[in-house]
Amino acid sequence: MGSNRYLKYGLLLAAIAFFAVGVVSLSKGFGWFLLGVSVCSFLAFGTLIFKERAAATAKLRTAKLRTAKLNQSQSRLPKAPVQKPASVNKLVDPPTKAATETAKVPVAKPILHPEKQESPINRPSLHPEAPILHPRNQDVTAPNKTPASAKTSPKIKSPSPKKVIPQKVSQPTQVTTSSAAGSVPTYGKLFRRYLNQDESDAFAFFYYNRDKGDAWDAPFARLANIAKTENWNFQQPKYQKKSENFPILLQYLNHTFLRLQAEKKIRFESLQGQPYAFFNTGLQTPSNKDIFATFRPNKKAENSDDYPDWFFRKWYDDYAKELANFMPLPQPASYFRHQSEKTFDASYDLVMNVKHVIRDNRTRLPKELQENETLATSALSGAFESLKKRCQRNDAAAVPYWYAHDQKVQLLLPLYITDPNQADAALVADKNETGKVYRIKTILTLDMAYSNARLLRKPSQRWLNP
Repeated sequence: MGSNRYLKYGLLLAAIAFFAVGVVSLSKGFGWFLLGVSVCSFLAFGTLIFKERAAATAKLRTAKLRTAKLNQSQSRLPKAPVQKPASVNKLVDPPTKAATETAKVPVAKPILHPEKQESPINRPSLHPEAPILHPRNQDVTAPNKTPASAKTSPKIKSPSPKKVIPQKVSQPTQVTTSSAAGSVPTYGKLFRRYLNQDESDAFAFFYYNRDKGDAWDAPFARLANIAKTENWNFQQPKYQKKSENFPILLQYLNHTFLRLQAEKKIRFESLQGQPYAFFNTGLQTPSNKDIFATFRPNKKAENSDDYPDWFFRKWYDDYAKELANFMPLPQPASYFRHQSEKTFDASYDLVMNVKHVIRDNRTRLPKELQENETLATSALSGAFESLKKRCQRNDAAAVPYWYAHDQKVQLLLPLYITDPNQADAALVADKNETGKVYRIKTILTLDMAYSNARLLRKPSQRWLNP
């Protein structure tokens, strides 16, 4: 170390000397040479200084590492047990054998297991009489939300189901039902139906795994696969939409849910401290087993009212062991109060305000009549007179239809305008028992009519085939 010190300061003095002599001798030839030697001496001096500091830093780091290892090895040494005073030990009773066995009992796992959550894909409504016909493909980003209280819809979600469903039960197999009047919130829809639609009043979130290649309608495709074979899309190309495979099924589920909600047939229960919700879809498997939709609480809704309260879990039939603890299972929705609501009464008259139907629903008429009100009035009047005679001869031509707004059954009647063998649209007839008359309320396209008729049962009439 001493030799390095002498070398270091010797280089510094030499550099200073060469620099001074070189400055004085600049006028001579060797002055610049001396300045160069001086610069090299300064660089050598700086190099020595840098090496000394680096060596000192390395020694300090090594010392710290040794200290840390020493402390770690000391911490691993066994510590002597701390003896408690005898007076304290006497106050604490040792655990009994029964308590020890109770503590070892494993916690029962919930029957249903929630999955990862992602944005739902739901569909838009085309008209107030027949909601949700053509859903649009939507993104998984969360839409801009507005409070449910700011909506025009009278259905407001308040309070949250998590506050009314019991979270604890006294026995592992006990099922607790939440049935307090007014305690269950009222929801405006089963699921979000289109992009950026507010979902704070939706009942549930339907998850699909896009990473595994699932389409947005994957949950509904699974339902269609286990239910009796039925075409849930429209047959005629003019009613079909791209990326929409189950438009009829989507509307069916949404309005079935709203009807069950009105009838208080949606079950909210707690099993082993875990909340569940489920309802009867009204659909059946090929072996005539009822199919149920099951739900678990949505974790995203715990800290925000902008998300649905429930998370869709799975479709189960009534023989599934997962539903064994919830017997008796809820019943499907009911719509008919009297058998007479299903058929057309030929003793009743038919009346229609033709101009009112045309002006309010011109876009539902055939394209050749939409721009000419005079022609449309004449064509619709003639088709209506022909319809009256057809219904008097064949009362089975009418198809029952559920009008959700008034919570009542109405009838769909075929309207032949451009082709005597192919219906162009359907008229909605409302029965007035006092005046013994059916009043035509509105006109629907065939896809609207079929979607609403399917809510009650699968239409068997050939004319209703969109």
